[in-house]
Amino acid sequence: MKRQKTYDLRKSTALSELVYATQVKLRAAGQGAASKRIVWHSLWMQIYPVIRNVPSCKFIRSKAARFGIKSYELCEARTGYLLTMAIYSGKKGTNSENQAVHGFTGASSKIVIQLMNEYFHKGHCLVMDNFYNSVTLTRFLKEQCGTDVLGTLNRRRKNTPPDIKALVEQRIKKDEIVARDCSKITVLSLKDVKLVTMISTYHNADTAPGQRAGVACNKPLVVHSYNKYMGGVALKDQKLSMYLLERKRGLKWYVKGKRKHILFL
Repeated sequence: MKRQKTYDLRKSTALSELVYATQVKLRAAGQGAASKRIVWHSLWMQIYPVIRNVPSCKFIRSKAARFGIKSYELCEARTGYLLTMAIYSGKKGTNSENQAVHGFTGASSKIVIQLMNEYFHKGHCLVMDNFYNSVTLTRFLKEQCGTDVLGTLNRRRKNTPPDIKALVEQRIKKDEIVARDCSKITVLSLKDVKLVTMISTYHNADTAPGQRAGVACNKPLVVHSYNKYMGGVALKDQKLSMYLLERKRGLKWYVKGKRKHILFL
């Protein structure tokens, strides 16, 4: 009978701890982008291709590599510098325990607090997509952590303004904006190709000239900032694409991940 391979999920957790320890050393030595004043951060979920029989291997249809190890990465938006990361190590991992963090029990909210913990009360701004964003989390980060937030928002989330929730996409005209403000938080919906909802503590509903498919138009300032600063993780991947360590055969998946991230640190 053929012996089945087994994989230790602790290796993925150890990789996260190694990246974090290296980052701390760089800060102490005054090296790297983390020692400078960082204003804009972008948070994104990545997936690294591995063989499918790894226990923590996930399938995400929207990613280029559909099967792989899922990780959450926080990058400096202007340079793509990797600040910190957390690798998903299964439902029983440290990131998925049922313990509440500052009153939040959702996995996405706890990931945000975990990765941004060392950057609170420094005047930084975090850019996220609708997988993480919610009105409750945005209010917590702004009022109790001194961190601005902007990004897309799922209108079905709790505490979203009722007027925004009740919008019907077919009844909204193109380029029409519906905005609501409350306690330094702005939630607005914009009809482009489809209805898009944004949330920000850094902007209001003001617009600025822009372009859409080469045609001049007015876009909300929050959309301009989101398009400009959301690509921090993509910029990191673009710079790392010149060092394709995944092509080297004979390496374990966790060794590839360690070399790839330590290289960019």
